[in-house]
Amino acid sequence: QLGMMGFVVTALFADQAIDWWEAPAGETSQAAFQNLTFGGDGGPDAATNSISLFVANPDNTCQNPPFAARTFMGKGDDAVLQPKFSPDGRRVAFIERRDKTVKLVTTAIDGTDQRVVADYCLSGADDCTSSANLLFPRRPQWLDETHIGWMRSTDGATDVSVPWEVVVAADIPSAPISRYMACTSGAMPTLFNFLRDGNILANVRATRYGAEDLLVLSRGATGTCSAMKNLTKFGVEGSYARDFSISPDGTMVAYIHNQKPAGTS
Repeated sequence: QLGMMGFVVTALFADQAIDWWEAPAGETSQAAFQNLTFGGDGGPDAATNSISLFVANPDNTCQNPPFAARTFMGKGDDAVLQPKFSPDGRRVAFIERRDKTVKLVTTAIDGTDQRVVADYCLSGADDCTSSANLLFPRRPQWLDETHIGWMRSTDGATDVSVPWEVVVAADIPSAPISRYMACTSGAMPTLFNFLRDGNILANVRATRYGAEDLLVLSRGATGTCSAMKNLTKFGVEGSYARDFSISPDGTMVAYIHNQKPAGTS
């Protein structure tokens, strides 16, 4: 039987391992998700789990199952996480946790042209102190059809004056990484996305336990970030805006809203 804790962990894990691409009229919508098949008892160091990234569409059935775009044998907490379709729906970027490494990988939706783009974390950074313990990595986002961005902590690694940053890389194997935006204050968001004007939308807390607001972060000429607009202005500790999604035309945002009354915590 699956206990409540197992159910919660499974639900959280599932949320980290799926994405949908809503196609324009006349094209086929798709979903990308992880499939994990546990193997036999081969010992703690045996790679006996089959781990796959599947791409599905509405035509899939038991007789016509989804396609495995990437599969490998893993062990322990190896996984494919946080898949994200490119804007045109032709490729999927995802985080591959494998053999105690964490990589950003992309693939065409038919499983061809697979590319290990970059290491996902800085060695020693707060969000990747131990790669094997990076259970819920933050989701990468496509800047455009050929470039991918992700957030990473820099504390204790290369730049202690910048707590966190957004970096970008071209969708090519072993791509050079460049800093897109450097933020010198606030806790690293759990989610961000690129806006069409080059700015960033993110859920940011000014302090570790403060309110979590939905902010538009402006990207300065030198890549520094500043709060351009606060969309929620909660102010009360424990309030938050999370799990947001930007509309296809880039003009609206939907999010989970939890605003606590003044005087509560």
